[in-house]
Amino acid sequence: MQHLDDAWRYELVRLNESESTWLNDTLANREAVQQTDSGLPRLWRRAQLLGPGLAAADTMQRVSSTLRTSAMAMGLLAFVLGLSAGLAALGDVGEPVNVIWALLAVLLVPTLSLLLWIVSWLLPQAKGGWLGQAWEWVANRWLSQGKAARAWRAWLNVAEQRQATRWWLAVVTHSLWVATLAGALLALLVAFSLRHYTFVWQTTWLEATVFVELAQAISAVPAWLGFNVPEAQTILISGNQAIDQSTVRTQWAHWLVGAVFVWGLLPRLLALMISAYFLRRCYAKVEPLPKDAYALLVQERLDKAARTISVDGPPGQLDQWPQAVFLSPQKCRDTRAAIPLETVWLDESRAALTDAVHVLAPIDDRSSRQEALVQLQSLAPSHLLIVVDAQQTPDRGLLNTILALTPLTGSARVYLKPAGGARNRTTQWQDKLQAIGLGKPLLEWPSALQWMTMND
Repeated sequence: MQHLDDAWRYELVRLNESESTWLNDTLANREAVQQTDSGLPRLWRRAQLLGPGLAAADTMQRVSSTLRTSAMAMGLLAFVLGLSAGLAALGDVGEPVNVIWALLAVLLVPTLSLLLWIVSWLLPQAKGGWLGQAWEWVANRWLSQGKAARAWRAWLNVAEQRQATRWWLAVVTHSLWVATLAGALLALLVAFSLRHYTFVWQTTWLEATVFVELAQAISAVPAWLGFNVPEAQTILISGNQAIDQSTVRTQWAHWLVGAVFVWGLLPRLLALMISAYFLRRCYAKVEPLPKDAYALLVQERLDKAARTISVDGPPGQLDQWPQAVFLSPQKCRDTRAAIPLETVWLDESRAALTDAVHVLAPIDDRSSRQEALVQLQSLAPSHLLIVVDAQQTPDRGLLNTILALTPLTGSARVYLKPAGGARNRTTQWQDKLQAIGLGKPLLEWPSALQWMTMND
């Protein structure tokens, strides 16, 4: 569903920062400002960048897996109960099947619950069905403890904010009833294929014409769909005494299967599709920009980051830059290192690096810069790959940081993460890096990997 993961992740970060402490969001705010326009996408992008620090992907995946597992377990249980109900409705093999009684045994509870759900549409606080609420209770028992508890609360909050709670509970409710009725229908089909049944309807004081009209009314739609249903005369002679004829048995079996399919399974499938449609609408509609205290504080921090970026531009054309210097080959060790500079690693890029490459923590403030300098001094790598986002402006701060890193390594190259549109500043980076004597940046990740494995 559109933007569901973004909204869920944002709510998870909101709960963490509201209930615990603010995360170190300096780099995330800069990235969010540079990569998105103002508004909700910027808030979502910030949450996405802060997500790895909270293991958001893992906890969200755990919640999703638990919800799927619990729904499948309850669906399997509903299917088995449907099988049992279908076989129980037919009774013993040696006894005739009372068709009206068997139909009531299979459809009475599902039909009443469906009518109650339809009536609940008129109630603003309706919960979407008691089977859905039972599934929510099971899921809550599994997810209310441990690391996934906050992600589960975030998921519930998003559903409530989108007014989707009643609809996803309805989707679960109707799915479980579909599984139950499918099990009952399968039980009837298997039983009629492998056992010999005769059929009868019985009454003590009602007229026979009542059952003839009732049976014909029930079979009207199944007959239109192609089911072989009994005629009026066949219905009439089946009262109080079973007719053990192949044609009669087949017609009554078709009547019972068709009635369960048309008046049981099809309405539930229709209700399921309606609920799924409204659920999708709830999650697909455009959300307004939140105006709560937390959102206002986050927007203020993002605005501050935007003002900082707009003021801190690149140096002028007449500025003179010092040249990059490197560690002598005699002092270098046969090691490789890589470090992001005010950006984050792409998962696929980081996974491509071998274990021999020392991946340092990103530099995004003064303390992380000092820590990186200390680590590089002890490593003394022969190759240092500096990862920069091409959307960033090559300002004085970034170039000074690069110049501070190069004396601690034998050689260094800058890899520019790709960027598109108006925010692509690759040309500016090429000019500034050549101005400090560092050479052209690497624009392709395979080229960066190849350079890291070179033996100079």
